[in-house]
Amino acid sequence: MTASTVSRSMTRRSALIATGLLGAGVALGAARSQSAVAQDDVARPPDGVIVETLSAGASTLVPGKTLVLLRITMHPEASTAPRPQPGPVALHVDRGVLDINQMAGEALVTRALVDGMWASQRDLSPGDSTRLGTGDQLFHDGSTVVMHNSGPDRLILLVSTLLDAGETPASWLAPA
Repeated sequence: MTASTVSRSMTRRSALIATGLLGAGVALGAARSQSAVAQDDVARPPDGVIVETLSAGASTLVPGKTLVLLRITMHPEASTAPRPQPGPVALHVDRGVLDINQMAGEALVTRALVDGMWASQRDLSPGDSTRLGTGDQLFHDGSTVVMHNSGPDRLILLVSTLLDAGETPASWLAPA
C-alpha cells in the first residue's frame, strides 16, 4: 500500500465513523425528544400540591391494583380538580385545615378523637361541603370530591387508596 492509499483509507474510515456518530447523535436526540414528550403526557398534580408515596404494594386480593399510602402536601389556597375515584379512599388530616366539596357519591367524615372517643361522624352527599381539621378523617368509595387548603399554613394529608397497576400517585389528583 502506498501512502496515498493509506491516507484515503483512513479518510474514508474517519468519514464512516463520523457519519455513524452523527447518526447515533440524531437518534439519541430523537429519543430524548420522545422521552420529553412522554414526560409531558404524564399526569401531574395541581399547582401547590405535592404527592409523595410512603408505601405501596401490589394487591393479591384485587388483581391489577396497587395499594398505596400517600402523603399529600397542599400549600395555602391550593385545590384539586374534581376527579372520580374508582375505589376506596381513606384520608387523615395530619396537619392543617381541609375544605371538602362532595361532588358525586357518598363519603363519611369522622371527627378527631376527644378523650379517646371519636367525636362524631357525618355522611356527605353530593352538594355537601365540610371543613376538616387536624385528626379528622374522610372515607369514600368511588366518589368525586374537591379538596381545598383554606388555612394559612401547609396542609398535610395521609391517604390510602387503590390505584390501577402502573398508575402514578400524582395522576390520582390530576384533572381527569
